[in-house]
Amino acid sequence: MTSKPRISVVMTAYNHSQYIPAAIESILDQDVGAVELIVVDDGSKEDIASVVRPYGDKVLFIAQENAGLGSARNTGLWASKGEYVAFCDSDDIHLPFRLSAHSRLLDLHPGAAQVFSDLAMFSDGEVTSQTTLRGRFDYDFDAEIESAFPKPKAARDYGIALPEPYADARVFHGRITDLIAAYHVAWGGASLYRRAALISVGGHDETLRRWADWGLASRLSKNFEMIYLDAPVLWYRQHGGQLTKQPAIGAACYRDIVYREWKSDPIFAARRPDLLAKMVARASIRHAHYLMEASHYREARKHLYDYIRLRPTDRHGYTATLRSLVMEKVLGRDVPGA
Repeated sequence: MTSKPRISVVMTAYNHSQYIPAAIESILDQDVGAVELIVVDDGSKEDIASVVRPYGDKVLFIAQENAGLGSARNTGLWASKGEYVAFCDSDDIHLPFRLSAHSRLLDLHPGAAQVFSDLAMFSDGEVTSQTTLRGRFDYDFDAEIESAFPKPKAARDYGIALPEPYADARVFHGRITDLIAAYHVAWGGASLYRRAALISVGGHDETLRRWADWGLASRLSKNFEMIYLDAPVLWYRQHGGQLTKQPAIGAACYRDIVYREWKSDPIFAARRPDLLAKMVARASIRHAHYLMEASHYREARKHLYDYIRLRPTDRHGYTATLRSLVMEKVLGRDVPGA
């Protein structure tokens, strides 16, 4: 590329090379014009370089030893040159309007660090659902978005013309620290970021094997406005090799983010002690369940005791604690906690 691009796209890859060409082509086909596309191979066992090579100078290829998603995304971030940066998974397909719509919104809102959107579910060559954020979690997504942001505007009011069936999509804009703290709604794979804002918060936490995008959004939300475009901007491919299929790792990383980004924040803890208590309780019970599944009963009880202190009237904590005691007694030993 001869001129500096406005948008850099960092695509991280770990195996599953059969999906990569479709992902690359969906970025190269964006209606925003030329972009800087960086593919970071995070220590794959497959030959990712041979898959990327046919695209020539349209793609900058970087290979590193396996260090996790956060590290791979940071590698691409430090190498990027664009004003805006998108992070893409190499197994997803990105809709043509994604980067143009997102960059337009960041252009119009200079105080915003991130614009995020929904994801359509994609499996076996077919879109199975137009939403990933709705119905996936134990809360009313629409109610939370409506209460967190000021009154929305139509995308067309910003000069953004989206194809059917997204033509009536709404845009929400504002400070949403509490929403980001409570729920992981701002998925990194469906976002566009202001590069300067990413640099200011140090990029992704590389110790997190999962939820690194929630950790990043947590830090950004404390310092910047955010934007939500209520339309799917990619097809989120479902297959057995995804990190989201590793719940034990996810539970530990979820708890790490609650403690690192929110429990240790004195301003948030003083302002929203009720929300923080709910977050810590949720993290404790989730982590305890996965520890018990791995037969780490004694370690699980430490987290169950935290949950009981926060939710003393909830029978679930006491039932789980009793189960851990019985199982440890039946086994006759406890496997050291992980």
